[in-house]
Amino acid sequence: MKVHLAEDLPSFYEHLVLWKAADGLNALDLGAFERRNPSVLSLVEQADAESPLPEFGPVLLGTGDQPTCTDGSWAAYAFSTADGFSDLPVPDFVFDRWLEAGIGDYEEVAAAMAAAGDAPAAAGVVGWIGNCHTAPVRWELHALAEQHPDALDVRHAGWVPDEDGVLHRDGVPPMSLPEQVAAWGALLDVEGRGWSARLKLLLHSGRPVLVQERPWREWWFDELRPMENCIPVGRDLGDVLERAQWVVENPEEAAAIGRAGQQLARERLTRPAALATWREVLAGADARRTAAGLPWAPAEAREALDPMLMMLGADVPS
Repeated sequence: MKVHLAEDLPSFYEHLVLWKAADGLNALDLGAFERRNPSVLSLVEQADAESPLPEFGPVLLGTGDQPTCTDGSWAAYAFSTADGFSDLPVPDFVFDRWLEAGIGDYEEVAAAMAAAGDAPAAAGVVGWIGNCHTAPVRWELHALAEQHPDALDVRHAGWVPDEDGVLHRDGVPPMSLPEQVAAWGALLDVEGRGWSARLKLLLHSGRPVLVQERPWREWWFDELRPMENCIPVGRDLGDVLERAQWVVENPEEAAAIGRAGQQLARERLTRPAALATWREVLAGADARRTAAGLPWAPAEAREALDPMLMMLGADVPS
């Protein structure tokens, strides 16, 4: 894959342009948070190496926390979609790795999650650890857990800047995902700024997973079955205590839900499954755009990027 860098276009930060021409796969990296874009490119390159993709015109992928196209005016792609957005959801960068969050090779971490889940948990409660500063409801959850330690264990682990902008740890030390599995009999996935990067790995644990309702739908979300392979919780977390107490009081039923969630993860939330989905998406990108009569990007992006892409050999649709 040929990767071309264009980080001097801040208006299109957190985006990638992908295309395949006679010279093979190409990408225009417009910059992103941490190492999201390189990880996506690694996945796409693996997908093409395993089963070569046909040539396709430019695809604009948003690599931020939320989808981007609210008016349906172009063929958008993102890690999630939601009501009011037309982005087609695709597998996210975590299927490669997320080193900044302590997640190395995805397949290795998934195996470690399953291994940790094979052993009894240290405590049969529902647990969560994360940065409570990112959403007020997280502090409400933290307070609720302090009142009901027999059902919930919620820990704040974050970073705060001092007056010079230097980050300092705030709260308890972080825990790796396998450590969380070893600690708790059930796991809670709480909404952050957008789609959940770690939910798929939680399901690999085999522990019952409580999933907070959120608007952001990933490419595999249609296969989540409430009280079958996950335990639903309202977006305001108003029923989280009731759900957690149910887990504690009904360990066999909860364990069956955990096993079903793990089966979903083993079938659909693996790197090979993500690569197959990427192949399907990219192989059908031209047909999707043509059938809908849509341009590949919004007008301002086409104006800035079309000349650059044509110079790089992309077949840019008129």
